[in-house]
Amino acid sequence: MVRAEIGLSRSRALTNGYLRQILKHCSYLEYLDVSHTSISDAGLECLQSWSHGIPLTHVNISMCQGITDKGLQYLALSLSKPPLGSSLSCQACACQKRKNQSGKQVLSVLRLSGCFRITDEGLRCFAGGIGLPALKQLDLSGCPNISGKGLTKLVDTCHCLNHEEFYYCDNILDGPFAETASGCKNVGSSARVCCRSISMC
Repeated sequence: MVRAEIGLSRSRALTNGYLRQILKHCSYLEYLDVSHTSISDAGLECLQSWSHGIPLTHVNISMCQGITDKGLQYLALSLSKPPLGSSLSCQACACQKRKNQSGKQVLSVLRLSGCFRITDEGLRCFAGGIGLPALKQLDLSGCPNISGKGLTKLVDTCHCLNHEEFYYCDNILDGPFAETASGCKNVGSSARVCCRSISMC
């Protein structure tokens, strides 16, 4: 099968309907970047109806302000299903060189910066089951409705997480790895949602 990548960051022409059409033809999608677009939950809705998952290793939906917990649920559901074909190599994580015996794909990069409508409920969709054991990079900057407790529940499943690539709101005082995580990536940026910007939260 041909492995596919979708890189449409900042595309003004991208709509939910267009993304759904693209996804229908990318059953072996590994890389998805639709950051800084008008994509909302509706753009990912088709993922829930598939009988198989997609082998995503990189997802960037940063600054897609129409994304809510429902969109994360669609994405997590797809990640929980085995993809088409045989088991995939866990190449995304150095500490998981062996083949994924479950047949499920591994996600190594998840960027949700500026998706300020998501909450702990959305994170719980990823934390269920085995969670995201191969995740190395996680960006939740500008997500003020995430709590330390909800974040910790997810991160506890991320055994390969690189703390230098782990970002979340500075207002979360009880967050995981407080001494080594990188804090909020959006502070001082006028182009990104920041938890300290009351008008945007």
